[in-house]
Formats: sequence, structure tokens, C-alpha cells
Amino acid sequence: MALKMSMCQFAVPLLLPDCDTKCTLMLWALRDIVKKYRPQSLSESKGFIEDRIVVSELPMISFVRLGECSLSKSEILNKLLSNSQQYHDTFIHGNMKCGDSPKRISNGLAEITWYLPCGNKNMDVFREPVAGNQQSRHFNRDALRKVAEKLGLSTSNILLKDKRVNDADFVIKLQKTISNVVENSKMKMGIDKMANIALELGISVDEYCPECMTAKKNADAITAEIQDIPKYKEDQLPLQGEIWKELTHLEKEEFRLREAGSENLEIYKSNLEDKKTELREKQNSHDMSNAMMCFINAISSPGIERCYFLKWMRMNLDNLSREKLSGLREQYKEKCKNSENKKEIKDIDRQLSNSSLGTEHFFREMGQIYEASVYLPKTNPSRQQLQHLPKLCAKLLLDGFPLELVDGDASSIPLRWVSDVLSQLNDLVSPKSKVLVVTVLGVQSTGKSTLLNTMFGVQFAVSSGRCTRGAFMLLIRINEDAKKVLNCDFMVIIDTEGLKSPELAQLDNSHEHDNELATLVVGLSDITIINIAMENSTEMKDILQIVVHAFLRMKEVGKKPKCQFVHQNVSDVSAHEKNLRDRKLLLQQLNEMTQAAAKMEKNEKYKSFTDVMEYSPDTGNWYIPGLWNGNPSMAPVNAGYSEAVYELKKNIIQTLGSCESSSNNILEFKEWMKSLWNAVQHENFIFSFRNSLVADAYMTLCTKFNKWEWEFKKEMYSWVTNAETRISNFGTVAGRSEISDISEFLTHLKGEACTVLAEEETKLLENLKEYFKQTEGHVYLVEGYKEEFSSSAKSLRREMENSVNNQLTAAVDIRKGMTELDRIKENHTKQLEGRPDSFRKCMTKFRSDFKDVFHERDQCQKKAKEFTDRCLRPAVENFVNRSLGPDIIGEMQTSKQFSTRMFFQYTVLLDLLSKDDFEMYLSFISSYEYYVKKWILNQILERFPNGSAMFEFEDQHVMLSISSINNAINKVKTNKTGNLKMFVEAVCQELGDKLVISKDALGAFMILNNADQEQFAHWLTECVKEMAQALKEKFKETDIHTKLKSLHVNPPNELFTKLIGCGKQCPFCKAPCEGAGAKGHSEHFTSLHRPQGLGRFRWCGTKELVIDICSTCVASESLFCCNATNGEWHPYKDYTKFFPDWKIAPDGSLQASDYWKYVLARFNNEFAKQYSAEPANIPTTWKAITHEQAVSSLKESFNIK
Repeated sequence: MALKMSMCQFAVPLLLPDCDTKCTLMLWALRDIVKKYRPQSLSESKGFIEDRIVVSELPMISFVRLGECSLSKSEILNKLLSNSQQYHDTFIHGNMKCGDSPKRISNGLAEITWYLPCGNKNMDVFREPVAGNQQSRHFNRDALRKVAEKLGLSTSNILLKDKRVNDADFVIKLQKTISNVVENSKMKMGIDKMANIALELGISVDEYCPECMTAKKNADAITAEIQDIPKYKEDQLPLQGEIWKELTHLEKEEFRLREAGSENLEIYKSNLEDKKTELREKQNSHDMSNAMMCFINAISSPGIERCYFLKWMRMNLDNLSREKLSGLREQYKEKCKNSENKKEIKDIDRQLSNSSLGTEHFFREMGQIYEASVYLPKTNPSRQQLQHLPKLCAKLLLDGFPLELVDGDASSIPLRWVSDVLSQLNDLVSPKSKVLVVTVLGVQSTGKSTLLNTMFGVQFAVSSGRCTRGAFMLLIRINEDAKKVLNCDFMVIIDTEGLKSPELAQLDNSHEHDNELATLVVGLSDITIINIAMENSTEMKDILQIVVHAFLRMKEVGKKPKCQFVHQNVSDVSAHEKNLRDRKLLLQQLNEMTQAAAKMEKNEKYKSFTDVMEYSPDTGNWYIPGLWNGNPSMAPVNAGYSEAVYELKKNIIQTLGSCESSSNNILEFKEWMKSLWNAVQHENFIFSFRNSLVADAYMTLCTKFNKWEWEFKKEMYSWVTNAETRISNFGTVAGRSEISDISEFLTHLKGEACTVLAEEETKLLENLKEYFKQTEGHVYLVEGYKEEFSSSAKSLRREMENSVNNQLTAAVDIRKGMTELDRIKENHTKQLEGRPDSFRKCMTKFRSDFKDVFHERDQCQKKAKEFTDRCLRPAVENFVNRSLGPDIIGEMQTSKQFSTRMFFQYTVLLDLLSKDDFEMYLSFISSYEYYVKKWILNQILERFPNGSAMFEFEDQHVMLSISSINNAINKVKTNKTGNLKMFVEAVCQELGDKLVISKDALGAFMILNNADQEQFAHWLTECVKEMAQALKEKFKETDIHTKLKSLHVNPPNELFTKLIGCGKQCPFCKAPCEGAGAKGHSEHFTSLHRPQGLGRFRWCGTKELVIDICSTCVASESLFCCNATNGEWHPYKDYTKFFPDWKIAPDGSLQASDYWKYVLARFNNEFAKQYSAEPANIPTTWKAITHEQAVSSLKESFNIK
């Protein structure tokens, strides 16, 4: 509060009265105030002094009221401290608005303010700084007489004001008098030195409490040892120096492989990993320094003491580095005005980095101590003792302290450290606590930190010596009222270092750092504030190029961040209207930069900035006046600045309340951070981006789509079965069609099929449309795949249409063949009837039938049995066999391993790993289709071990058939047909679209014209009941292999076709595509690529198996040649020229390919022998991969939790 009051140039409490007669010296409350000024002595050199006001030794002028006086002491003081052009009410007086309010707690309050010169003698009231305080307490004349006698005051020490002297003249006279006193004063004392005097006078001091004093002692013990900052950092904070910078360089090189030269990439990567291990061992060889032990112990203390300690540390460190840094910062600004001073600028920048020391350096060291300990064995005592550090830092985050997200000196994120801190933070808050993220980006020294501090009441460093490096995140807990608007529990605020102009970026090669930083923070943000200072408008276009590039990258990976452009130092009330032309120019520049960025990313579909994100020049720009109202050092904060920032804040909160959050909870925020950082370390961000949240959303969509796809297929299977039944019964007594020509019937069925296919396609597309409307499950992250899945649905319809038409045509061809066969048989029968032996057979048959007619009762039972056995039973068995295949497929798809192609691949590979059998691996690689079909069959056998589950399906279909038969019998019986022949024909006709009735089998019953229909129906019903029981027994006794062979739809083949998808393989390593849908996707990809030696590739000279992995090669300068390149060598990076429908992303992490590395290292000799090659030259790091690491690699590649 005191800091904010001081910034507004209000007087702050010095002595605060208690409820009784005592008062308190507000030393701790004033310690945060830092002032910058230029005394007349430094006006020529343009130097300045910046210091904490409580330690500044300044002359102090006290103002007290003696007795009753009509003159307003406070008003006179305000005039005294103001020049004629810049009046400000520093002290409250009766003539101000609300200044006459009755005093309740301020009686006896002593306030203090400071006059600080700017070095301009025409503007400065006093040439030297001076402190002034005033008491609201009245003193009587006796007290005055005693003080006057003690100090030896005479009439020459008194200034009189009567009615003849106006206030202005009196103030000028008073200013001159005070100037003389101040310039000749020998007694100067800082407020901190007054503490002991205050205690002697019975005045308490606010910071003299046990917690604060203990914290001060601990902080002083650390900072007292600091003499030379660069040397201190080298001795006490060694892990974050050159070792850490070298580590970050190696990590980026592992991804970018720029320096590999002609060395084998996998061996080169292995060597890099070895170097990293050596550096971590070097870090672990350092004992924890005394400073770090004291620091960790101090922040482990109880809450309030920890807060005191960190503030003492911050103040002590600022005091130590401010003098050096302030000067360097000013030099840096001056030199940057002329880009020709390149060497000097670079040298000053290096000095700034080396001379900077803040609490962030101690936390950075803590992070490196923790990260190095992770390389130790889990049982190592040192590692176990450090496991509490992330939780310690997470508690500080909750207390409002910032966490360094990006180390600006090393241009890197200590990923394991930050990830574990966020994991611990998630454990400390309520489960699934939602967060929204606000970030600011902009040019150096444009007031980004001040903007965030004003907007959200936080305290990012803003003094000239403490310029932000890297990026810091801070957590704000949302109160209950704001939760209703924002629908979140916490807000994450990210403050970033300033982006450099291209000229400056070239000096220290920081253009990459700026791009990485912008991409990272934009990707993490729900809304990004682009801070533009109008005085830096010449740099604006170059800086916006970086920002637009970051937004385009986010658009490509499914993120939809919002942005607001903030134009600072625009004070005209009509700025918004006057700058209409500038806004149009800005949009024009944004469009140009969008096209340039799209060209760089080789994705030129984006032509304008609005293609990348929602943006309106009228609502997306904010004009904010300058921070100070007047000329420093005595300028107060501009009220217009605060008002404009408040309006911006309201707009941001409104925007956040209506936007889709990309990181709904802390763990998801962590996943975005990891995936974004891994991607920005590659040169090609979009191709390299992999994110578990996107992968989860994609997997969920695939699972849903596979379910809808199966419903589509199952419906068509059922329809085709029905259609084939009708075709088989066409032209027989069971046929129900009114169409007499079978070709015409085929055309009719194809039309019917087309209608059903259209309905099912519409249903699938509607499901897809509704799915993308939902707000849960990060659906918006996979919106880019919407067209692809729609295309897959349409492709499925085309495939099913072709398949259905082919099946209908085949069924009709078979029926035509059967009709022809029936005709031949009929002719042949007529010829046979003319022969004696044939006549005898007919007579025998006739006699048998005659006897049956004579004994009518026996004949009904016998013929019912024959009809059941010869006609109905084969038809029911056929119906079961046609229906059982889809049932088995549907049941298998309820298992997770059959839910998506990716999970299927993961399960097969995991099973191979558990078997640890070379022959199985060889079969999988060399005979993929054979191995997978066999594996699927084994899964089916495991799912139906004793046939019980399958028998349930069979029983359902048998009972359904029996129900249809009984219904047909009862319906025909009710209709009272003429004779038995008509009765049987009517029953067959009722079943004509459900069961295929054999025409030959019906012939035996057609002469039975006079049998009793009621009796026949009775025996037929009984026979059908017996048939049902007999079929159930048969199905129970039949083994599963026999059943699978007789099915109309083959489950292993169908599941293979479904899970193999488009059937495309990686052009380099032959890993199968995992794209959604069958053939509808436009881009092929696979989660896990293999060493090329597993696909029989070997080096021509040595005959050794090749260890190169295509997901590594595409990130390198390596070359390839193949048939597609006509034998010419081309960079792997340009593989899309030859294989445009393949996306081969670089490995998401260095461990992503560990699975196949482990397999090749494990069976190197066996593969070499089988392929008639020499064993591969296996890198040492591959040989160290364990079975558990291979499993972890598999899970990571397929995003299995």
C-alpha cells in the first residue's frame, strides 16, 4: 500500500498511532519504496541515483502546527513541494475533495514524503533531495518555547505571513529558506537508522518482530558474503553457470542435429546423451554450497517467516546489484540507439547478465540441484533428501511468489523441475482446479511488467536494474464472485522479457530465443497482450513478425488464443478515432506478416491475420496514456493510465469468461508446457508438435468414430443378409417380391441399398457434427481433423456401396445359376420318368405317400419332421452363421485394444515385448498381415474360451428364428389356406425375407393336398421346438475353430481390415499408418518409427544393419535416395516433396524410439543372421535401455497413461 501511495506521490505514514498514546515507526512498510532522481551535481553527466528510500541519507524537514491557525499547513506544504507547472496534492488538506472528513484514526499520525530533483534547474524546487514530514498533532506554545530555547532560535529563524503576503510569495520565500537549510545541513540520516532512536523514545518499530528479525538474520548471512557478484555466482551457484548452458545447448542439438556432419545420427545422438550424463555427473560432484543450504533452510521455515525472508533477500540483492545494473542498463539503452555499436552492446549485455543477482538465481540453482539429483539412483540418499524441493516451490507459488518458467540466460526451461513443481502444485490445490492464462509480449522496456502489476495487483520487478529475463509465471487465486464470471479457480500471469529488434538479436543470436519464447507463451496463453510503445513504432513491425508466427503455429496445432494489442503512451482523448488509419496500417502489416510466416512454415493457405485468429481492428486495440503525469522524479501516476488499464482488464476478464480454455487444469497446463517446449526446440515447430492433450482428444474422437463406423457397417451387414435372403428365395414359393424379373429386382435392391446407405452416412456425419459442438474433452483441439473424419465417413459410404452392390450382384448371379440348374434338373427328371427304373422309383415313392395319406395322422407328424429337418433347420443354421460374425466383431470392439488403430498397435507391440521372442518379432516385421491376423484370432479364442459368450449370441439368433417361424405358422393357420401345399407355401413366404428356404427340399411336400392343416401345424410347432433344442446342443458341442470357418463374415479378417486402415506404410521404415478412417484421411502418420535395419536395410560397404530412424533423420541434414527420387540424393527434410501424403514428425522426446532401439540391441545378432548381414553398430546408450524403459517409451509414443 505504501509503495502504491508513494508512486502516486501521496505522503505515506511514518509514525502510525496506536489506539492508546503510543505509535509505531513504519519502517517495514516503507522498505519497498525505491526512488530514482538526479541531483544538480549529476545534471551534466546525465547520471542518476536509484536507491531504497529508507536507506537514503537525506536531510529531513519537519512541519508541525503550533496552536490554532487558519493557515492550512498541508496546503502550504503541497505548494512548497510543487513547481508552478506541476502542482500536486501530496498531503491531504481541508480544501480537497473529502479533505474535511472527520479524523478517526489519524490523530497523531506523522506522514512523510520526499522531494527528489530531476536535474533541471528550471524545474527543480530544491536542487538536492529532501525528506519532509508533518504531524497532525497540535503543539502548545510552552512546548515551542522549550524547543526554541534548547536550539537557540532567534527571530531571524522565523518567517511571518500576514494578510499582505499572498501564498505564492510566501511559498517562494519558504522554498529559498529551506533550500539554504538543506544545502548547508550536515545532519543526514536514513529512516532505517532512526529505528534505534525510536526505541529509545518508546516508539515501537513494525519490523522488530521475531519472525522478521530471524528472516533478516538469515538473509544477511547469505548476502553479507557477496563482494564480487560474478565470482559469488561461480562459487556459490555453480550448477547454473556454464554447465547448465552447455546442457541446454546439447538438449537443443539433440533435437536439431545441426553439428552432426557426416557422423551417423544415432551414434551422434548417443554421444550427445553421454555428454549430458557427464555434465549431470559434474553437477552432482559439487557439494551443495553454504549459501544454498542456508537458502533452502530459510524457505523451509513457517509461512510468515518465509515471506519475510524472501523479501529481505530480494531487497538485499537488489541493493547489491542496483548500482552496477542501473548504470549498465542506461548505457545499454544509449548504445542501442545506434546499432553500429554492436560490440559494445554485446559486451554490456554480457555484463548485465553476469552482474545480475536476484532470488530467481537461487531458485534456478535449486532447480538444477533437483534436476541433477534425478540422474542419481532412486535409492541414493542425496536424491531422496531433495525430493521435497518441488513441493516447497509449489507452496511459494500458492503464496504469490513467481516461478521462473524460462531461464533467460540459458534460453531454456528446466523441464523436469518446472513439471514436478506444477505436479506438486496440483496436489496442493483441490482436484481439477481450473486455470486461465494471461501473457504479455512486447519490445524491451515498454512497461509490460508495470502493466501486469497495475492490472492484477502483482509485483513483478520493474526497477531499472531488474529488467525481466526469460519468463516468470505467477498464480492468482480467484475469489468466489469472479469464479462465476471466469469459471476458473486460478489465473496464471506470465511476464516475459522484451523481444529484441533484429539488429540487436543478431548480436547475441537471440532471434531464436525470441521465437521460442513467443511461441511458448502464446501457446500457453488463453489471451496474449501484445504491448506496443508508440516511441518504438519503427521496431514494431519486426517484433510483430515473431508474434504473428507464434499465433500461426498455434492455429496449426489446434490452439485458439485470443490477443489484444495495447498501444502505450497515447494520451489524446480522441486517440481511438485519430488512430483509425494506424489500425488499418497495423492490420495490413499483420496480413503481410501472416503471409510471410505461412511461407516459412510451408503452409500458404493463410493469407490474412484473421485467417489465423479472431481479430477486429476496432475491438482488438487499446490506447493507454503514459504512466506518469508530468516529469519524473516528482510526477505522480497518471490517473488516466489507471483508468485505461482498468477498462482493458474488464475486457480481458469478459473475453476469458467466454473463451475455451486450452489448459483446464494445472496438469494440462503442464502438458502444454512440455509439448510446446519440445516442439520449439525443433527447427520445424508444426511438424514437431506432439501434445498429450491433443493426442487424448484425437484418441477419443477415433474411438467414437470407430463406434459410429461399426454401427454403420453392422446395419449394412444386417441389410445385406436380408437382401441376400430375398434374392435366394426369389422365384420360389418363399419369394415375396412382386417383381418377376431378377435383373429388375437387382436394380430395385440397389436403389433400396442406396437409400439405406445415405441414411447411415447422414447419421454418421450428424454424430460427427454434434461431437464437435460439445465443450468438454478438448474437442476444439482436434477441430482441424473435422474435414478428415468427414472425408473418412464419405469414403466409408463409397466402400460400403461398392461392397453391397458387389454382394447383391454375386447373390443374383448365384440365383440365376441355381435357376438354370433347376431347369436342367427338371428336364433331366422328365427324361428319367420315361425309363422303367425311374418309373419303379416313382411308384415306390407314390406308394409311400399313398400309405401316408391313408394313415393321415402319422403322415402329418412325419412330414412336419421332414420339413423341419430339410428346410427349416438348414435355413436357421445359415441365419445364425450369417449373423454371428458381426456379433463377434462387435464384442471384440468393446475391448480397448480394438477401439482404435493406435491402441491396437500399442497392445500388439506390448504383447511382443512381454513374450521376448525373436521369432515372433521376425514374423511381425516380415509377415505383418499373417502375424496380426493370427494374433487377432488368438484374442478371439481368449475372449470366448469355453464358447459360453458365443453361445449366448447363437441362442439369441436361434430363438429369433424360432419366434419368426412360430409367428409365420400362427399367421398362416389363422388365414385358413386351401390345402397343405398352400399352407407350406404361405409359411415359406412369411419367412422369405428372414430365412433362405431350399427349393429342392420343398418338393417332397407339394403332393400332400388333403392332410389336416391344424394337425400339421401342431406337429410342425413341436418339431420346431425340438429343432431349437437340437441346434443349441450342436452349437455347444461344436468347437470355435469350426464355427469361425463356417461364418459368412470372418471376424479376424474384418478386424484386421478395420485396424490396418488404409494399409499404407512409412516409406522409410515400413511402420503402418494409424490415420483415422479406412482411406479417407489425407495425411498418413505412425506413432512409432523403427531403425531401418529391422526392415533389412544395410550399408553397402560394411553390410552392417542400418540403425538410422526416419523420425531422427527428418530433423537432420541427412540425405536419402530411393526409387521415388530416381536414385538421386535429397535431404530428409524435403521428404514431403516425394511423399506429400506422409507426416513423419521428429520424436516427441529422446526416449520415444527406445522400444525399437531395445529390440534391435536385444536381437542384433539374430536379425543379422536372418537377413544375411553383419550386426548393427549399436550405440552404447541403446545397450543401456532396460525392459521398463522400452515399456515407458511405448506408452509415451502412443500417449498411454
